[in-house]
This record gives sequence, C-alpha cells and structure tokens, in this order.
Amino acid sequence: MWYKFCYYVINSNIDEVWNRTLLFWQLNRGKILDQYISENQLYRKLIVRHGMTLGSFGETYKIILGYHPYENITFVAVEIKLLFGTGLQWLKPVELMKRWSFEMRINPMKLSRRKNQYFEENFIEICSYF
Repeated sequence: MWYKFCYYVINSNIDEVWNRTLLFWQLNRGKILDQYISENQLYRKLIVRHGMTLGSFGETYKIILGYHPYENITFVAVEIKLLFGTGLQWLKPVELMKRWSFEMRINPMKLSRRKNQYFEENFIEICSYF
C-alpha cells in the first residue's frame, strides 16, 4: 500500500468544515466507512472510500479535523491510501483533493510522502482541551 498526505489550516469553525466535507464526499460518490467526533467536539475523524474508476483501483481517505477554539482555526490532515500507488494512480486523488480545497475556499496543496509532525502535535493538544 502507498500513502500520501496533505495538510490545511482553515480559518473557519470545525462544524462548517465538517459539514462541507461530508457534503463534498456525498456529491463525489465517496462511501463513508467510519466517522468519529470527540466529546469536546474539537477533534473529528472521517474515513472515506472512493471506488474503482477507469483510471484508479480506488483509494481511502482518512481526514482528521482539529479545531483550535481560541484562534478559530481548523487544522485538517488528510492521509490517502492506495492499494497500487505508482504514477498515474495518483491523478484521481490529486484531482479530488483539488476539488475539495476549492469547496473549502482554500488553495490546493501538493500531496506529500511524509507526515507533518507539527499537525500531529496540534491534534494531540486539541484533544487535551477541556
């Protein structure tokens, strides 16, 4: 399996980002496999499967949202997993993340092969609030 990551900082409430993300995947034929909302409502996780297409064997998106209540910022980390991850197979996830970012009214980010430690630390901090 192959993984790529992308990270966003959105100046918006987590509820708005969450609802728009759910709507985006409904409109783009994503199948929600799992979702989680923490007790304090500041940390959320969504796992979405996007099916096979002519150019892809399908991919899984793990989307983590964390809201910093004192700064009104939602941090978003996306982990994309492909069963077969060479060259052209990444075109579909790149296009989907580009469309998602336009839906969120933010600039698209380039997919990375490495996790971002800064975001991981922010999610741990957010989970500890309240």
